[in-house]
Amino acid sequence: MKKKIRIATLSILLALVSIAMQAQPVGNKKDVKIPETTVSRGPKTRMNNLGERPLAPPEKQTAVKNFSEAALECNEKQKNTKNSAHGSLMADKKTNYIHEKIETYDKLATEYFSQIMGIALSASSNLKLYQFVYDWIGTPYRLGGDSKKGIDCSKFAFELYNKVFNTMIANNSKNIFGMVSPVNTKDELKEGDLIFFKIRSRSITHVGVYIGNNKFVHASSSRGVMISNLDEDYWAKYYYKGGRLLAAF
Repeated sequence: MKKKIRIATLSILLALVSIAMQAQPVGNKKDVKIPETTVSRGPKTRMNNLGERPLAPPEKQTAVKNFSEAALECNEKQKNTKNSAHGSLMADKKTNYIHEKIETYDKLATEYFSQIMGIALSASSNLKLYQFVYDWIGTPYRLGGDSKKGIDCSKFAFELYNKVFNTMIANNSKNIFGMVSPVNTKDELKEGDLIFFKIRSRSITHVGVYIGNNKFVHASSSRGVMISNLDEDYWAKYYYKGGRLLAAF
């Protein structure tokens, strides 16, 4: 009996609660306001645009700017270094190419002059000397002359020393002899040494320039500029001395 009374009482209470809920007015969803909640996140930060990061403080912006400029400067220096290295490499290649060409020319010139002059030239031979001789061979003799139209022995020696050795010597054989240190024997002669002759005279009358293998170049009164051999009877007869230009000159 008591159990039935409790069940009836519970049913009545549920009914009352249901009636009370239905009687409460329900507003439109639009009118429902959700209370704002404030969450503290520290100082507010300004946003540039939706999805962008906030602006950095001025001092950080300056640091970033300085870093960017330094990076660009470093990149520019690297480019300049690379270009400089490339330029140096090209310059080295050009220099090597020129050296190879010069070596090739020197080799061919050495062989050529050796053949036409009958002289065994070496790698240390003064090719400028032999080029000068080659250019002047056949020039006619003319007493007092100083050009390819005609030249005498002392003027030829003068011209050779001036153009080949960049040295000024006297313009007559006697005075030239006063500028040299005597070479005692023919075996001691070296290319470029001066050689002197006394032809039918007690004084020096002729001068030439030694070029090796007992040969010398000179301006002969009968045949002009030519190459002769010291062992020839005529030159052996009138040979006086060889001479090497003193260091003072």
